[in-house]
Amino acid sequence: MNTKIFPDLSLEGWQGTRDTLWGYARVFAAIRRDTAAPDPFWWHVTLHGSPTGLTTTEVPFGGSSFELGLDLMSQRAFLNRDAAECRSWPLAGQTPDDFFDQTIEALGSCGIELSTAKPDMPGSSVGEWDEVAVDRFRQAFAQIDSAFQEFRHDLDGKTSPVQLFGHHFDLSLSWFSGRLVEGVDPADLESATEQMTFGFSTGDDSFAEPYFYATAYPEPDGFVGSPLPDPAFWNNQGFSGAVLLYSALRESGSPTELLAKFLRAAQRAGANLMSL
Repeated sequence: MNTKIFPDLSLEGWQGTRDTLWGYARVFAAIRRDTAAPDPFWWHVTLHGSPTGLTTTEVPFGGSSFELGLDLMSQRAFLNRDAAECRSWPLAGQTPDDFFDQTIEALGSCGIELSTAKPDMPGSSVGEWDEVAVDRFRQAFAQIDSAFQEFRHDLDGKTSPVQLFGHHFDLSLSWFSGRLVEGVDPADLESATEQMTFGFSTGDDSFAEPYFYATAYPEPDGFVGSPLPDPAFWNNQGFSGAVLLYSALRESGSPTELLAKFLRAAQRAGANLMSL
């Protein structure tokens, strides 16, 4: 097994820490929501992979810019103003509520006054922090982000960035067929655009373990049941789409190749049916 690239992320071993990290991501996503230019697909509320973890990327503000990031290698949060570090503070298991207060205080100390409301937080309000588990997540996240970037590069047509949505803690990207959905107001771009989404979840109500998924909107007839590489499968509990469990990926002799085959097979099936 290639467990160095894809380390163990079994949810029962780090769910408290995962929820704490998820809460930190929600804090940054809420700040980005209130400061970045709105996007009809909600891409303005997302975070992005960085060499060491997660970042808001540069956000314009008052004639300058700022960036918030989670450096999961050194396990610190940081705030840059105009591309220069202004503040940093340790990630040590503070509750997401406390992390929100620390972030707002750091922003204010760097001349960035915001009125962002504290977002709803996942899981327990008591912070947990397992440094080893965080580093495992960092390693896995970097490899998955890289695989998604490569997959995106090979797609024809319009695609979203590879990005993490704070509300569900999913790393994902979307591909657009170029067609509008019949019967939907074309001005409602989010709902009127035919698309597929490919993502990675650390575990949720659908699966209590990490998994990859692919969905189509609107789902064309024949999409579910299309050929997938073993051991991927089609799911209809909670959501309809193709699924590849992270644990199955780890057991593969060629995990990166299996992930690429899964993504390409699902995209090919959806694209072929959407073009009919």
